[in-house]
Amino acid sequence: MTLQSSMRLREHRRGNEHLSEEMPPSQACTPGIAAVRQGVPSRAHSAIEMPLPNPVHTATLLYNHVVKTAATVISLAAATVLGAGAVRAEGERALSVSVGWATFSAPGKPVGRQAPPTLRPDIGGTASVAYEHSISDDFALRGELAGGVFYGGGPNTAGKTSFAGLGDAGVVFRFDVLKYVPYAYAGLGGVLAGGGPIDRNTDFALVLGGGLDWLQSRERSYGLEARVASFGGDITLVTVGLRGTMRWGFL
Repeated sequence: MTLQSSMRLREHRRGNEHLSEEMPPSQACTPGIAAVRQGVPSRAHSAIEMPLPNPVHTATLLYNHVVKTAATVISLAAATVLGAGAVRAEGERALSVSVGWATFSAPGKPVGRQAPPTLRPDIGGTASVAYEHSISDDFALRGELAGGVFYGGGPNTAGKTSFAGLGDAGVVFRFDVLKYVPYAYAGLGGVLAGGGPIDRNTDFALVLGGGLDWLQSRERSYGLEARVASFGGDITLVTVGLRGTMRWGFL
């Protein structure tokens, strides 16, 4: 090695030692910092500057997605049920006529200090007509008119014949739709009663009833029906009869 080359090697070593003395040890041994000083982005520097996901924002997005999905499913289910109900509800109508036995219970006039007696007729009969319009397989709207005539049940000084007229509207529920169809119904309406031991009056009436239809075909059925009507809490009317029904308009 020549003298000139030896002098150059010594100057190069002195320069490296001088740079190490000026740089702090923590930076001298960190390649990332050295790379940043030289303008080269290191992996550590890039990882620090990368934005981290916000957990609150992520949870909000997930919640909104779940809510929207659930709302869509519920809407589709409701539309399916309503559409199916509309198809089943289309058309079926029924007209029924019934005749049968009827009685009533009414408080009489008190005599002295005695409790008022309960008046009941000796015999009574009823006739009614009812119209039904189905809104589903199980439910139907119903309106009816019924009348009853009674004989007896009052004191000897009173007339023997009394009457009651009833009109109501309500809802019918069918428990099954096979050959034998049990059903129940409830309605609100009004009643006009009078004659014999009954003081003539008009009042609101609550009607509860039920029966059993025996299907002969899709268009025709026969059955039994019972009804209890109470008006004003004073008079209770009970009827049991045979009914015949004609149906039309079903799909």
